[in-house]
Amino acid sequence: MRLIKSFFSNYLFIVTLMLNVGFTSCESDKSKSEQYEVYSVVISEITNAPPPPLSWEKNGEKWNKYKDSISNVPISLGIINESTPLNRKIHLKESYQNDLVSKLNNSDSIINININELKLNERFSLTSINKKEISSFEDSKMDVMVFLSNVIFDKELNKAVVVRGISTSGKSGDTVLLILKKVNGKWVIASTKTLSIS
Repeated sequence: MRLIKSFFSNYLFIVTLMLNVGFTSCESDKSKSEQYEVYSVVISEITNAPPPPLSWEKNGEKWNKYKDSISNVPISLGIINESTPLNRKIHLKESYQNDLVSKLNNSDSIINININELKLNERFSLTSINKKEISSFEDSKMDVMVFLSNVIFDKELNKAVVVRGISTSGKSGDTVLLILKKVNGKWVIASTKTLSIS
């Protein structure tokens, strides 16, 4: 009888362990999928066209014509193949964003970025760049080099923050904090904060 109880107890332990590993794996796969969706939204906003005049109202008639005119311009991107940890702390006023930004500030893990997982339209030509070979960008014919931080999500996977840096040459570019939210099941950029520009 003890043998049966022992076997049954071990069996339940193993089944529970397998279920927990399975749920963790599914959760991890879900957040990885969400991460690439966020990266795709963030990258899809990159252009190599000059910005519109500041006097144009965002989402006004002139702004929308400008956005439509550049939406099909081909662009060659070099994506750094690892997430880039922040080199300085970011501070915001909004409460949920502070929680997420605080987690981003403390995130020092580095993840690999697989460009094949990105869902971008055909105007983007992507090249994966090894962080140690960044100098190759200057010799390449790519339009823009892109750096991405880890994506930090809220528990419900409805809000996220990420930092995106771009360089259009060795001497010009910007770094932007993007705050995203899910609207009707799709990630959209809710707001941005420029962290540096050169």
